[in-house]
Amino acid sequence: MKTQLLGRFTSSNEINRLRLAFLPDGSPVVAYHDGSVYAGGPLAIQRWDGQWLATPTGLLGVGKVRALAIHPTDGQPWLVHQFRQLDQFVIRVVRWDGAQWIQAGQDLETNDQINSGQTAFNHPGPHQLTFHPLTQQPVLLADDTAANDRKLRAYALNGATWTALGSPLSINHTRSGQLAFAADGTLYVAYSDGYANTADLDFIGNPRSYGTGGFSDRVTIKRWDGANWITVGVGPPGAVYLALAVDPTDHRPWIAFRNRDQSSQLTVRRWSSGTRWEVVGQAAIATAEHEMTLAFSVSGKPMLMNRGGLSGIQIWGYTPGESNGTWALDYEIEAAMQTNTVAAAFAPGEDILACAVLLNQYGNPAGGTVARRVPSVTAELSNQQTGDGITLSATLGAALAPDDGLWWTTYDPETQVWSIGLTGILLSQLRLSLHERDDPTDTPIGTPTVTVLDATPGMETLALAAADLPITVDGRLELRARQSVPGREGPFSALPLHNPLSFAAFSASRDPVESSLVQLAWTFAHEAHGFEARDDQDNPIGQFEGSDRTGPLVRNRWQPETLRLVALDADGAALCFSAPVTIAVAPPAIAAPRIVNAYRDAEGTTFLSIELPNGLTDMPDPPGGEA
Repeated sequence: MKTQLLGRFTSSNEINRLRLAFLPDGSPVVAYHDGSVYAGGPLAIQRWDGQWLATPTGLLGVGKVRALAIHPTDGQPWLVHQFRQLDQFVIRVVRWDGAQWIQAGQDLETNDQINSGQTAFNHPGPHQLTFHPLTQQPVLLADDTAANDRKLRAYALNGATWTALGSPLSINHTRSGQLAFAADGTLYVAYSDGYANTADLDFIGNPRSYGTGGFSDRVTIKRWDGANWITVGVGPPGAVYLALAVDPTDHRPWIAFRNRDQSSQLTVRRWSSGTRWEVVGQAAIATAEHEMTLAFSVSGKPMLMNRGGLSGIQIWGYTPGESNGTWALDYEIEAAMQTNTVAAAFAPGEDILACAVLLNQYGNPAGGTVARRVPSVTAELSNQQTGDGITLSATLGAALAPDDGLWWTTYDPETQVWSIGLTGILLSQLRLSLHERDDPTDTPIGTPTVTVLDATPGMETLALAAADLPITVDGRLELRARQSVPGREGPFSALPLHNPLSFAAFSASRDPVESSLVQLAWTFAHEAHGFEARDDQDNPIGQFEGSDRTGPLVRNRWQPETLRLVALDADGAALCFSAPVTIAVAPPAIAAPRIVNAYRDAEGTTFLSIELPNGLTDMPDPPGGEA
């Protein structure tokens, strides 16, 4: 597998509340607001179609992005965003109809972030909008201000109205929450709750008192039974960050959360029975300091996206096994990035999470990309994608693993210039070096001189000319490319190169006796697998072994012709061309026709028997048809 970056989307200021979803055709869509995490900014929605295309935001204006989801029926994006009206913040849901954004349901008043002591729903997580898998009814999670209680509620869209599902979920304030449906239509919600004088069962069924007042951010999971919310799990406090998903194979909910009982490490549990939840994998997976994503592919493969502080963005895959199974790092994006600048989702039919990440949080402008794991394709390159503060690698703390398909190359034998295109790779932290071909000691003989033809991050294109390469004894070199980051360097992958090639001489002459026979002769001091003669339309007209320096061709003696020779490599690809040569016409000497017999018939008509000269059988047809 390789890690591929899809271009670069940009902002005019600062990207925050980044959200990612995939259209049914596999095209990613990102949503974010162009401003600070607290103040908000202009909303932006972009879709990948070989390049990032902005979706018109129309009257959406300025605000904060909360959630992005794709409707399962028409495959169109839905967006949840928040904006300010005087001293009040309002939540609005809109849907894209193919031409414009249409409001869905009424606005909901939410936390105004003005009154002192009032806590914002400031780590909401991406899954606040979802669709019933059987009826496609939208369900929304929102911290509204109904009755001025600032509690978390779930709403279902009935016609043009968002209708609350049962009583409020949280005891009072809450800072994060997510929704998830099981395949059978069972709705679950997970959130970090404030607390009062209460005692609840923890994840393993033991009573646990959480004290009084202040913030606890106690993780809580509830199930909607059609009329009421039923508590199915309560965990330790300190779970500011959490993620919820439901296994599509057995319909059991899973929860990932920052676990205070494990020194604020990431822990994953799944429901077993009643209010009991079993640990999945290791109890302490990684440092959990920011938003996370827990998701299942259609085939039922669970994966985690976690932001572990300076260690960067990590994508983990779960493998069942003895005891609790194991979470293993699949790939990593090393970067120091702010909260709200990463999102993850499965593309349709894929089993590895894709990520939307920032390439340069504080650049001018800020920019981001979508990183996804895709099968290896043609050429080789180490598993490297770095630059603008982002580095992708295979295994934390280990040598960087090689990967295929991260570049494409073409060679022009006319100019002897290689074009090298980077597919989802960033150039800035690649180390490129020149070497003798197949050098086992990996000793550089120079640094390549390249011309940047396209500087688009993730799609850079370079040109490397044979004329700019150092001269070696056998003329055979290679370009080696590898990921190089502080303290680590990956293995190289190589592109074969050569010194400038040329034909010192090339001639073509007709045989003095048989003028349809053309004798070729050339001088070529380099190594070639073979040679090919071509006409002026570049059609092959004869082939020769690599050891040959002469050879015959049978060509029409009645017509002039321009020829050139091409040196070939072992794959039959052109290495270089000779200068063209022209062979002139050389028709044979032709005797006059001879009358063999002549007579007149009884009616006075005269007949002649004529013998034509030899040497006309290869004469070309005249223009306009047969002679």
